[in-house]
Amino acid sequence: MKYCIFFLILFSFALSIWAQTESSISIYTKKIDEYDKTLIDIGKNIEEEYKQIQNLAVNLINNDISTSHLDVTIENKAPLFFQIVSFSAKMNGKPISISDLKRSKFTIYSSSIDPGEYLFTFEFSLKGIGYKVFSYMEGYKYNIKKEVKVTVPIIGKARLDFNIYKIDDEVDPKKYLGIDIKVQ
Repeated sequence: MKYCIFFLILFSFALSIWAQTESSISIYTKKIDEYDKTLIDIGKNIEEEYKQIQNLAVNLINNDISTSHLDVTIENKAPLFFQIVSFSAKMNGKPISISDLKRSKFTIYSSSIDPGEYLFTFEFSLKGIGYKVFSYMEGYKYNIKKEVKVTVPIIGKARLDFNIYKIDDEVDPKKYLGIDIKVQ
């Protein structure tokens, strides 16, 4: 009988150890499965990034990648009131050639460019146009000089829009001219 009780105690002790071991094994198995899934996800991310880097390298080698671009446009939004008589522009002190001042909108610069900050200097001479009831505008002269800084990003585009417009609420022809400069 003593042996039977001892055997039962030993058997119950063995069962409890086995149950705890089984429980620990299932916890560790779950943790190992979670780590495996995490490692698989990390591996997939590494593969995707590796493919992207390979594509960028191929594009760079083939010179198919453009890093920075700058567009500069001038627009006369009131061509019935103002005519551009003369115009000059400089980028960092270097003149930019302009071919046609007769159009109401023209691009003076559109090209790939090194990233960084650029200073544009614009000088305009405009004259008033005597259009129908606005004949009093004829003979008015407007001289404009503006400096604008543009920051071109490392990758992407920058834009500078220089707009000339008529201020509608103004009654003095000397103050009709409005300038709007947008840098994007």
